[in-house]
Amino acid sequence: KDSIYTVEYIPTAAGDHSFIITWGGVAIPGSPFPISIQEEAKMETVEYQIPIEVQPPLVIDAFVEGEVVDGKPEEPREITLTVGTPLRVLVKTKDKKGMLTSSAHGDSCGSTEVQVSQPKTNTFEALLNPSTPDRYILELKLNGENLPRTPFIVHYVLPPTDASKCKILELENIPAHPQPNDEIHFKVDCNGAGSGVLKILSNSPSTSMEPGKLEAKPTKKDPHVFDISYTPPVPGLHILDLLWSEETIPGSPLHFSVEQSLLETMQALLESLPEVVETEQPSIVEVGQVVDMGIQTDKAGTVTATCVGVEYGDVPVKITSTSATSHKVSFTPAIPDLYNLSVFFNNNEIKGSPFPVDLRAPKREPVVEEPVLLTQTEVVEAAPEMITELDITKIRLVEKPPHIVDVNKEVSLTVDATEAGEGSLEVTTEGPSVDQQPPKTEAVQSGENRHLHHFKYIPTSAGNHLLTLKWNGKEIPDSPVSLVAVDLATAQMVNYGNPASVDFETQHKERDLKAFAIYEGSKAGTHQKVKIHRVQKNRYNLSFNPKQPGLYYVHVLEKDKDIPGSPFVVKYGKPPIPGAVKVENLSDTGYVGEVTGFIVDAKEAGSGEVNIRAIGIRGKETGSLAVEDRKDGTYTAQYTPSVPGKQQFLITWAGKGVPGSPFPFTVRDRAAEVLIGEVCLVDRVGDFKLVEFPSVEAGAIPEIAATTDKAILVKVKAQTEQQKKGDITASVKGDRVGQAVAQTARTSASTFEMTFKPPEADRYTIEVKVGDEIVPVTPFVVNYTSLPAKGSMCQIVYLETLNTLVQVGREVVLRVDARRAGDGSLEASLQGPEEEEDTPKLEVKEEDPYIFRVSFTPREAGTHVLKLKWGEEAVPGSPLNFNVQGIQVFPHGKPLGFEREVDSKISDLEAYAIHEGSGTRLKVKVSRLHKGRFKLIFEPKDPGMYAIHMVSRKKELPGSPFYVRYDKPPNPEACKVQRLKQQAWVREVTQFSIDTREAGTGKLNVSVTAPTREEQPNFKISDNKDGTFTATYIPDAAGEHFINIAWDGRAIPGSPFCMTVLDPPVLEEPKEVDFSEEAEVQDGAPPEVFNIPIGQALRVRVTPREIKQRRAKLIATVTGEKTGSSDVPISRTASDFQAYFNPMLPDRYTIELKLQDKQVPRSPFIANYFMPETNASKCKLLGTDSIQNVQLVNETVHLKVDSKEAGPGILQVNAEGPSKDEVKISKQQPRIHNVSYTPTAPGMHTLNFTFENQPIPKSPVKLAVGDPKKVSIAESPTGATLKTKEPITITFDTSKAGYGDFTASCKGKKSGDIPATVTKTSPDRYSVVFTPTEVDVYHLGVLWSGHHVRGSPFKVDLTPVDVNKVKTVGPAMPRGVAGPRELILDTAQAGKGIVTASCINKRGQDVPVSITETSSNIFKVSFQPPQPDIYTLSVQYGGQDINGSPFHINTLPPDANRVKVTEPAKMELNSPLVYKCNCVDAGSGKLTVSCQGARYGPVAVDTKEVDMAQYDLSFTPDKEDLYRLSIQWEGKDVPGSPFSANFLPPAQPDKVECGKAVIVGPNQPVDMLIDISKAGGGTLTAQCRGKECGSIPVNISSTSPTTHKVSFIPQAEDLYKLSVCFEESEVKNSPFVFDLRPPPIIGLSLEGEIQAGVPHHFQVDCEGLGEGVLEMSSASASAGDIHITRMSGQFYQCILTLREVGEQQISVKYNGRHVQGSPFNIHVKQPAHTNLQFSLSAAGGVETQDVSAAVESTATQQQMPVNLMELFTGNYSLEFDPTQGLEYLVTFKCLVKIKAEEHQMKGSPFKLVHGEAITEASDFFIETKLPSEVLAGEVVEFVIDGKAEGELTLTAKSGDGSTTIQGQITRGEGNRSFARIQLPDSGNFLLYLHWNGTLVPGFPLQMSSVNPPRADKVKAHGPGLKDGSVDQEGTFILETAEAGTGVLAFQVEGPEGFQLNMNDHPEQKHTIVAQYHPSRAGDYKISITWSKVHIPGSPFKVKINKKK
Repeated sequence: KDSIYTVEYIPTAAGDHSFIITWGGVAIPGSPFPISIQEEAKMETVEYQIPIEVQPPLVIDAFVEGEVVDGKPEEPREITLTVGTPLRVLVKTKDKKGMLTSSAHGDSCGSTEVQVSQPKTNTFEALLNPSTPDRYILELKLNGENLPRTPFIVHYVLPPTDASKCKILELENIPAHPQPNDEIHFKVDCNGAGSGVLKILSNSPSTSMEPGKLEAKPTKKDPHVFDISYTPPVPGLHILDLLWSEETIPGSPLHFSVEQSLLETMQALLESLPEVVETEQPSIVEVGQVVDMGIQTDKAGTVTATCVGVEYGDVPVKITSTSATSHKVSFTPAIPDLYNLSVFFNNNEIKGSPFPVDLRAPKREPVVEEPVLLTQTEVVEAAPEMITELDITKIRLVEKPPHIVDVNKEVSLTVDATEAGEGSLEVTTEGPSVDQQPPKTEAVQSGENRHLHHFKYIPTSAGNHLLTLKWNGKEIPDSPVSLVAVDLATAQMVNYGNPASVDFETQHKERDLKAFAIYEGSKAGTHQKVKIHRVQKNRYNLSFNPKQPGLYYVHVLEKDKDIPGSPFVVKYGKPPIPGAVKVENLSDTGYVGEVTGFIVDAKEAGSGEVNIRAIGIRGKETGSLAVEDRKDGTYTAQYTPSVPGKQQFLITWAGKGVPGSPFPFTVRDRAAEVLIGEVCLVDRVGDFKLVEFPSVEAGAIPEIAATTDKAILVKVKAQTEQQKKGDITASVKGDRVGQAVAQTARTSASTFEMTFKPPEADRYTIEVKVGDEIVPVTPFVVNYTSLPAKGSMCQIVYLETLNTLVQVGREVVLRVDARRAGDGSLEASLQGPEEEEDTPKLEVKEEDPYIFRVSFTPREAGTHVLKLKWGEEAVPGSPLNFNVQGIQVFPHGKPLGFEREVDSKISDLEAYAIHEGSGTRLKVKVSRLHKGRFKLIFEPKDPGMYAIHMVSRKKELPGSPFYVRYDKPPNPEACKVQRLKQQAWVREVTQFSIDTREAGTGKLNVSVTAPTREEQPNFKISDNKDGTFTATYIPDAAGEHFINIAWDGRAIPGSPFCMTVLDPPVLEEPKEVDFSEEAEVQDGAPPEVFNIPIGQALRVRVTPREIKQRRAKLIATVTGEKTGSSDVPISRTASDFQAYFNPMLPDRYTIELKLQDKQVPRSPFIANYFMPETNASKCKLLGTDSIQNVQLVNETVHLKVDSKEAGPGILQVNAEGPSKDEVKISKQQPRIHNVSYTPTAPGMHTLNFTFENQPIPKSPVKLAVGDPKKVSIAESPTGATLKTKEPITITFDTSKAGYGDFTASCKGKKSGDIPATVTKTSPDRYSVVFTPTEVDVYHLGVLWSGHHVRGSPFKVDLTPVDVNKVKTVGPAMPRGVAGPRELILDTAQAGKGIVTASCINKRGQDVPVSITETSSNIFKVSFQPPQPDIYTLSVQYGGQDINGSPFHINTLPPDANRVKVTEPAKMELNSPLVYKCNCVDAGSGKLTVSCQGARYGPVAVDTKEVDMAQYDLSFTPDKEDLYRLSIQWEGKDVPGSPFSANFLPPAQPDKVECGKAVIVGPNQPVDMLIDISKAGGGTLTAQCRGKECGSIPVNISSTSPTTHKVSFIPQAEDLYKLSVCFEESEVKNSPFVFDLRPPPIIGLSLEGEIQAGVPHHFQVDCEGLGEGVLEMSSASASAGDIHITRMSGQFYQCILTLREVGEQQISVKYNGRHVQGSPFNIHVKQPAHTNLQFSLSAAGGVETQDVSAAVESTATQQQMPVNLMELFTGNYSLEFDPTQGLEYLVTFKCLVKIKAEEHQMKGSPFKLVHGEAITEASDFFIETKLPSEVLAGEVVEFVIDGKAEGELTLTAKSGDGSTTIQGQITRGEGNRSFARIQLPDSGNFLLYLHWNGTLVPGFPLQMSSVNPPRADKVKAHGPGLKDGSVDQEGTFILETAEAGTGVLAFQVEGPEGFQLNMNDHPEQKHTIVAQYHPSRAGDYKISITWSKVHIPGSPFKVKINKKK
């Protein structure tokens, strides 16, 4: 749109294309524009991945049970490693037992292998070495339990890569111009570049059909050095791009200019020449005759030819072929002319073509150019020896000049006059001007050439020149000579492939003009026809297509004469050869602002235009470029770059790149060759400040000052490649601390950074280098001084729980920013209501430098005080008080319901719940219980924490949100048991834990079943309050103890857990130790030590020295180092004492004996009890002799193991065999084990007996088990083949029967016993052969190990068999019936045969089948399903299946959820719909199907069973209706049922028409007719809800297909809303409101007595009753005044003032209906008194006294008795009884103290009408009840309603009058005003509301301001808060002076009998004395709260001891 056009062109084929651009139909300059399109370059890519170097592993010691190994500190949980660095974790255990398992899981790559080994007996090793970068979680488990400090989080990252480290080697060995198919070799060294991928991309020229061969291989010596080979297929420019991990390697890309060899070039040139052709010269004939020319070729081909006459133009040419290689070319000339015959063979012009045929007239017609030519003559004298005889015909022109010559170029002519006789040569020249010099002539006089005359002529002007040669005055035969001189400087250049075009001007007309072109290269000149076009008047254009390169002379003739300027010279260029262009003197480096010059030599490149561009990396020109054409085929270019960086020269010739292009060119900035550096100060916040160094003298070091919270940052930028290869180093030295550490880093390929953080205050000198070059800004000095800690500069920057409700169990997190707080440390303390040992753990973690994360998780509700200090100063905002509330927990499966008190209307109230995990928002139902109290109910979907939000008018209500937790459903599978031992000793304390944190809601139940009794009492469960439980168990008997653990009544995985309890070894003889009191012991001797094995008792005998001591008491005490104190039984005989000690656990026991409180000699002594060694070889295995050779299945084998002599240990028996059968071990007596084993499958069973993991003698025990029922018939003859006296063979299969012996016998009913031969045909098959002697019934008995096999004896009846006549009697096999399955067969008509049957379950396992002949020819086939499954029963008679066999019996329980239904793919009206129903996996059941149309009722459904439990259900929809197909299995809907087929138009709920319902009253039906005929297809639903009674049933019945009746019965007087929906969208006008409520209830009752003239205020709430009118009337018209004001919605404020004393009746109606209680009977009585309150003050603060008041009735002029009281200073109350009418005058007087004068108050007397003011102030009333007490600083807000116009003012005065506070009044809509006032100080205040200076009735109001409760300021002290004793009085003091206003409460937990009394302190205010008198000892907890918040130290623990 700006006269600039954009052209886009996408070429689809390679070749030469031209753009022809015209403007107004005329070509623009340069059009057509040529463009050469090349084929896309062929590309090949090679990639090679260098493997990551293996680094030394990182070794971490892991610990068991939290112990530290070798004193090493705890490693971090998160580790970052590079790929290639293994992580080795060492795990050391306390003992040699255990197994370590480990697994690793990556976030992206999933599970990863971890190698686990055990290098030492107590050491495990886990090795992780992934090859993929990822975040891995490494878990370590020892014996199935997580190690304490696992899992680890390991971040594996790739090692850094640096492409700049790569080097390209051996490029110097590559030739400058390699040839095609030569291998180019070089190397790439990637050492130091890190791990990565070497990628090489090759770009071949477009002429290549395929890319060059590219290979990259690592060398054998160094895998980081690559051998690269490249084979270019074609000549041209080949480019290789080398990348290292997608970054360009220095020196890339590589350019290779591939050229053909000279031999190949010559061969290609020869191949391009035309084939060998022999020609004859064309015959010369006359005009009109045929010109012939013969052509002979060396092979077959195509000959073509053209002929052009100079003047005539094109002439038709005829070609005749006499053979494949012989041709004749002929044409017929029409006029005398010069004709050029061009001949081509196979499109190539043959040698000598074009052939000239000159048929022009012989006469000479000199060509003269106007104006008149000047003439000049030169005479050459003959030599003296010339022949005198003249013969002019003998003179010949030997050397002729070319017809066209160059201006100023010498022309030579030679005349041979040898035979002409004697004479002289005369030369005359005619031309456009006189030559600048005369012609030069000379004669050769010597030898035979003496008669040769040489003539030289130089034309000086362009045009036609004529040379006339005369000999002795006569013109010689070859004279005159015509020359055309042309100026080549004016020649027009035409590039190859373009047409030639010449513009000229002439006065001649177009029809008189002729033009032709002559090619300079032919002998006689090649004439080519030229077209002439008139451009405009006197202006012409000629054009032709040159055929070969060279000069063309274009003649334009008018009347056979050249016009001025003719001939025109056209130079037609050669084909462009970009590969022949040479670029010389081009450097690869330049500098900004400096000229770089080079030469482009295109002399041998044919025609074309050179284009040179200098561009940067982004393709933009980055400097100025000047190109000059030197007119000799060369060009000079001069380039001045303006910016530094990598650039390139793009040089093209004729649009194609020249060899080497693009040429890389690096521009450097001489001014930027030095390092660039800058210094910044960085504070802890991260703010930067650039350092400006002060100016110093040369050689001096600059110095700056900084505080220790600032870091020094030096940024360095490298300018040169050498600098970029260097590394940054830093030297920092302090005057005191010496050498300091600074952090250095390379931030990019050319930038570096140095960071220094001072360790302490000092003066530091800093110097930075890159390589060996010092950064210019360094060295410098920083004088660091300390920054003192300032807590006031700390900031709590992020408090996550500050604006939310803090609840128990929810983490409280805040962050403290101390970056600006100087040097210091953060101190944090927490005080909460929890007991000291339960106080939440306070965590302070420095996340970032000087940014701390402070967190704790409260465990109990109450105030938690968090104090924060930085250094010695408190953090602003500290202390922080958190009022923690408990979280209400709801069990799973029940809706959540709770009540809340909210100041809002139900219409404005909205509630919703947000799930914390997913953010799902759920609606909460709100119902009103009564005014201000609501019930909230919602049903959560997912377990977790929910935030309950309550919003009124889009504002969050106070206390919202609050949190509740919805527990997960009970999931016993998620319970975990840890540290539960499998073995224990008797009386050993065993502890384990139960984790239920992921198990949802439930109750834990644990019981223990021990061998001695059903439940063990020594079991204790402790709730840890975090979802885990600790169980403690002390077994008191040996044997197997089963621990049953259930969660929510269901067993957890693994329950019951078996724990084997062992008795310690029992030794018969105790160890005897005799003590005598007479024994002497040396002083200082060590105690005696006795080493005794566990199981051997220690009996100590003490013999007293005196007989009287025998009646004394021996006391023995035993203390174990591990087990503690224990009792020792003492027995006494006549002569001594005996102490018996037999511990069960190994320990070192100290035994002390005292007799009469004196130490027994040798006492104390040491009894070192140790565990005796275990020896499994001492065990005895009993009962193996009774084991049979073959054991039958399900028969129990009983064995015994005696381990009395084997020591302590555990017996284990492991069974191996075809079935996993349980081995039962029980104890009959100590150390005697009963072992029983019952094999359930045939095969070899092995019992392995071990004692303490060691085999015992006779182990293992082998059991060969057989099962006769598993023997089956493999082959048997049919009834038709059975014949007498022929052998009958029956084959049996024993492959599944295990071990046994096979025997058989046969007996006929008549024939008796007959022989039966048994043959073993294979290892598992036996054949039984017997020969029946006659037709009889034979019984074949088959036994396996002496027991009949299944079906034996077999009945063989030789009667012929017809299986089709077998009948099944009774019901067939029912599906889903419990108990055995039976089938009765009647074979009476089927002949005699054998009944066989087999049964398998779904998994192919055999099930035993019983066949019983109940009577003759009646058989019962039965089997008992062992478990619910699908069984297949096959029944044969005579070897053939009976009808219906096999039978399928499904005994699985019905499961409708497993039914699969496939709906029809296409549904069309009037076409059957077929539903595929697959019930195979759904168990046993019955399929029930029905179809119902929504409008037209039931539809028949065809049910067809196509296979076992697979059905086709079909019906045909014939009406537009919504069809619902119900499919049930055993009475339950299958998934997706009912299935819908909708043929109705789309639903339009707005087209549903609803009729008007008739309302009668409660318990009377409400009906509404609904028409859906115009609403399309859909379902009509309705629900009804009462405002108070909630949901009630709604019935929808159809009176026609499109008409429905919706009805409900209101249960009570309520407001009902009926919502009607069509396709889940409400219909028009829904919901429908039905108001059956009683009239609205009045807020203040009108019943009873009121005073006359006193306004009575009350409210009427008509909310929800719709729009209406409230009316109030009195039976007496003049009874009083009535004011009704509508507040908001349907809420009304009413004022009733009755003036007549007596009985009155008031009616209140809304919309004509009485409100509840209306009409009201009211007794109006005389007012008791009138009360006035006022304040009094004199001007200037003058005190007043003797205030008096007088009241006079205006009706009777009588003075009324008054009561005047001073409330407080300056405030009074006046009361009187208005018994004398309604109007009174009130006069106030006072006495001024200074003047002692009585003054009447200003405005006095006042006129007062009882019941109302004389103003309209009584029209105002307060909507909100004002509190009598508020907190200091709390804002009091209330609403004022009044219609009177005027000014309202609100003030508050303190009780002493010293303080006056102004309130704010804001006018609202209508008559409402909003008042707001804040009482800042505690004390008593009076609130005054004035209207236009008049006090509004009801004011002033008294209001107290109190300080808020501060539980943390309550002080408790005294001895009663410490330990005491029973019956001792406990007293403590509570001081609340600084705690504000609050409520003190006590709670005591502990034994009964604790009474607490409180009394005020008799002398000190705000002090309470608490006393208690405990009557029972025990632990008590005294909780003291102040306004429900615990005071400091609460709850207090008090321990009451027994009476001293």
